[in-house]
Amino acid sequence: MWREIKRPPISAQQAAFLRRLKLRRYTIYTIQILLLVGFFLLWEVAARKGWVDAFLFSQPTEIWATAVEMAENGMLWKHIGVTLAETVAGFVLGTILGTLTAILLWWNRMISDVAEPYLVVLNALPKTALAPIIIVWLGNGKTSIIVVALLTSVIVTIMTVLNGFLQTDEEKIKLIR
Repeated sequence: MWREIKRPPISAQQAAFLRRLKLRRYTIYTIQILLLVGFFLLWEVAARKGWVDAFLFSQPTEIWATAVEMAENGMLWKHIGVTLAETVAGFVLGTILGTLTAILLWWNRMISDVAEPYLVVLNALPKTALAPIIIVWLGNGKTSIIVVALLTSVIVTIMTVLNGFLQTDEEKIKLIR
């Protein structure tokens, strides 16, 4: 059966410390929740008072009402599923393409040296900032979402996998051969 685990008694100082730690954690959670609620309240008031354009920024109550309506008629789940499938497809393609490119760059030092400055620049570029450009080029559809996900993952995959290859111990490579 189960044995009861006996814990050693703790000192008054340690008990006080644990209470302070617990109180600090609850205080942080409370402040975080209050900040979030305050943000949504400010947003709602700003939209209702006309401080921000409700057409462009909407308002939390309208977003909630639309989400509830879409959940009830099944459209929300359909859209979540489609977006999830497109995003996964883009990341899988980006991972495959990035890994194959990293293998090529690892195998051929000349190509790696030529591509290095471009990879550094592309890695520094905020990939999600390209999303509006991709949507203009490819339209607002499945292809755009897949391409944005692919672009988000391919450069990171190339850099990470190539770095892993380059840091592999030469002795281990000899051992495999």
